[in-house]
Amino acid sequence: MDERTIARRLAAIPEVAEHPGLADVGGGAFSFASVVLDDDDNLTRMGNPTGEARERLRARILELLASMGDALDDVALDEEGP
Repeated sequence: MDERTIARRLAAIPEVAEHPGLADVGGGAFSFASVVLDDDDNLTRMGNPTGEARERLRARILELLASMGDALDDVALDEEGP
């Protein structure tokens, strides 16, 4: 799947749709992760991301979220999940 497809699918989720731009952030994060994880140098022998790859992914996601400005200030993270 490409970035636009991911963003479109995320935008169909009501909790995501109520925050304009959030679906695009998710699509961008997916796209970057796909590139990073496609490079074997970024993976351990077991196929997990290396520490450096995880840091790059984390930094890019934070950068994408920061690009939204204060649009997500009222969003609380559900750390326990569904």
